[in-house]
Amino acid sequence: FKVSEGDDENSNLIKSHIAEYTNSQNAINVNDLKSVDYRQIQIEEFLKQNNILYARKAGDVGDERISYERRITMTLLAKILYSYMGHPERVSSQKKKLFSDYYEEIFGNTLNLDELPPLINLFYSVLAEDCSEQKAAYVIYIMTKKSLSFTQENIKATIQTLNQAINSYTPKTAASDARKLIQKA
Repeated sequence: FKVSEGDDENSNLIKSHIAEYTNSQNAINVNDLKSVDYRQIQIEEFLKQNNILYARKAGDVGDERISYERRITMTLLAKILYSYMGHPERVSSQKKKLFSDYYEEIFGNTLNLDELPPLINLFYSVLAEDCSEQKAAYVIYIMTKKSLSFTQENIKATIQTLNQAINSYTPKTAASDARKLIQKA
């Protein structure tokens, strides 16, 4: 399909829709279909300016002339953003829905690109405290909900509070800590 070479939002939207719909008859992962969405390309460009490699596709190594401070996959960014939006319990048990059912909510017009680098850095700071990705999702949600500054002291205190909440939570049926984290309650 020939689409005008303009760099306007409408041309980019048409191109991404063509790529998505012409490839949708093959067994292609929904994440891969969304990797060509103009919003994903905008995110990639913005994060590149902030020295973060945004790997939209598997095996993406970015510009080899740049020494990136961080690397983040499209799926991991979706998890971080959806946690930030108030749904940390969904980011591991409903991963496929991040790019289908929840895509517009996560990457829609309300997405503020300026929020991305601090959230990505917070996520990696939490992981550095020997937390799982699922716990990091909750820490992101708690810290942003309570408007805590992203200091190591606040991160450690939030992890401690989260661990106390996990230990004191008693579900209806016996569950591991990991299972407790994917329950709405």
